[in-house]
Amino acid sequence: MKKYFIFIAAATALLLTTSCQKDETVQCFTARLEKSSSDAKTILSGTHIYWNHNSDQVEIYDASGTHATFLAQQHSTHREDRTYANLVNTSNTLSTSGGYKAIYPASIAKGSNTIELPRVQTSTDGSLTGYPMYAESSNKSLQFYNLCSVLKLNLEKAGESVSKIQIVTDKLTTGTFTIAYNGGNPTLTPTNGYNNHTAVTTLQLGTAQSINTAKDFYIYLPAFNYSYMQIKVYNAQGLLFFKTWQKTANENPMTLVRSRYHTITFGENDLEFHEGNVNGKFHVSSTKIVTFANGNLLQTGTNQYKFANNQYDYTEGSYTYRFNWADGQYNNTYNERGGGGANISNCTGTGWYTLSKEEWRYVTNFRSNFHSTSFSHNRALVQITKSDSTTVVGGLLLFPDFFYWPLDASKQPTDFEGGTSATDWNGIIYTYNDWKVLEDAGCVFLPTTNGYSASLSTEQDQGWYWSKTPYYSSNNDRSYCTYFTPKQCLFSGGQYKFISSEMSIRLVRQVN
Repeated sequence: MKKYFIFIAAATALLLTTSCQKDETVQCFTARLEKSSSDAKTILSGTHIYWNHNSDQVEIYDASGTHATFLAQQHSTHREDRTYANLVNTSNTLSTSGGYKAIYPASIAKGSNTIELPRVQTSTDGSLTGYPMYAESSNKSLQFYNLCSVLKLNLEKAGESVSKIQIVTDKLTTGTFTIAYNGGNPTLTPTNGYNNHTAVTTLQLGTAQSINTAKDFYIYLPAFNYSYMQIKVYNAQGLLFFKTWQKTANENPMTLVRSRYHTITFGENDLEFHEGNVNGKFHVSSTKIVTFANGNLLQTGTNQYKFANNQYDYTEGSYTYRFNWADGQYNNTYNERGGGGANISNCTGTGWYTLSKEEWRYVTNFRSNFHSTSFSHNRALVQITKSDSTTVVGGLLLFPDFFYWPLDASKQPTDFEGGTSATDWNGIIYTYNDWKVLEDAGCVFLPTTNGYSASLSTEQDQGWYWSKTPYYSSNNDRSYCTYFTPKQCLFSGGQYKFISSEMSIRLVRQVN
C-alpha cells in the first residue's frame, strides 16, 4: 500500500456583516466555510470548497434546543464567492438570544452537538459529498469548521471500473458521535448509550466509474489515529480487490488529521480483482494462509458447481448441498468437488480445495499469535438474520487473523472458544445489517446444515463439514469432519463419519 499524505493549512476568517444579520426574527444567518485547500464539500472544483446554493441544508439549534432547517443561498454581498452563503430558515422559528449551534448536512444532526455519521456515503462519481461541518456562534454569523479527515484514493487499472469502496478500521467510524467545539478545532467522540456504531464505512457510487485512467475517490472518516486499515475496492461486476495495513510495534499509527486529505494510490500493477472469496485472511498452519469461499459449495448438474449466493445459505432451490466424501471412494488422493475451481460457475481462478483435519484444527484453535492484540478470539457460535429480515440461521462465526471488533462492544459474544456455551448460540441473533458489517470486516460464517444425512431430522441445528483427510481404519470407510451444535464446537481431529455420509463443503484458496 502506497501512502502519500498531503497536509493543508486551515485558516480561520472573520465573517463580514451582511444585510442577512439585520433580520430580527432569525430567518437568516450568514455562513462561511473553513478556509482550506483540502477538497470539495459538496462540489469538487480544483482545491476549493463551495456551498451548493439552493441545495445544501443546515440544521441550527438555539440555546433552548429548538432547531430549524436552513437552506444555503447566494450570499447577499459576496455573490461571487461561494465559500459564503446566506442560510434561510425553512421551518421553525428560533430564539433571538443567541447560543447557536449549526450542523451540516442537516440530515446527520441528532442534537445541538450530536451527529450520526452514515454507514454509506453516496456519490455519483466519487467526489466528496455531505462532508460534515460544525459552527457555534452568539450571533447570526456562522464560521463552519470541518469535522472529519478525508481519504483520497487514486485508482488506475486499464479496462476496469469501480462501483463501491469500503474502508475497515480498528476504530468506530459510523454511528452517533458527540462534538466538542474546542474553540474552532472540533473533535468527535462515539456517543455512549447508542448501539449503532460500526468500524466499516462504504462509499457507494451512483454509476460505476472508469479507472482506465487515474481517478480520485473521496471518503471522509473521523480524525483518529488508526492502527489497522483495510481498503476494499469492488469493480462493476462485483469482483473484489483488498489491501490491508496493520501497524507493527515499530510503526506509528496512521494519523488522519481533521480538515486535511490523505492520498493513497493503487496503480496498474497493484489492483487485481477476484471473485468468490471472503476478504478475511486465515492462517491454517504456521506458514500457510487462505481465504474462504463466500458460500458453501452447491452442485448444479453433472460436474457443475457454484458457490451459494450468501455465506448463511447451506442450500438453494433443488441444488445438491451435501456430499458424500470424495464421491464415496476411499482413496489416498482426495477428489476435490468443483475441480479446484475449474467447474465452479461463479468464481474466477483455480486452487480451491477442502481443508485437511489439521488445517481445520489450526484455523479454529491455534491462530492467537496472528490476531491483533485487542481481539484474540478465533470463533463463536451465533445466529444471524437473513436479508429477508425474518429468517434466522445459526452457525459458526470465524474471525480472520487480523481483526478488530467492528460493532459496539455490547454486541460481542460472551463465550468464544471456551468449551460448551451455557446458552444456545450465545443467546445472540445479529440483524442482517450487523451481519453484513461482520462479513465486510472479513468474518466467515458456516451455517447449520441439517445434520449429515437427510434422515436426521432431529439434528437440524447441527453443522457438519468434511475435511479432506481420511480416517485410516481396518475397513477404510471413514473420514474426518468438523462438527458443531448450538452450544458446542467439535473440530477435525477426533470426529469422523462413514464416507457415505452426506455433509457440506466450504472450500478455501491459498493466498500470499
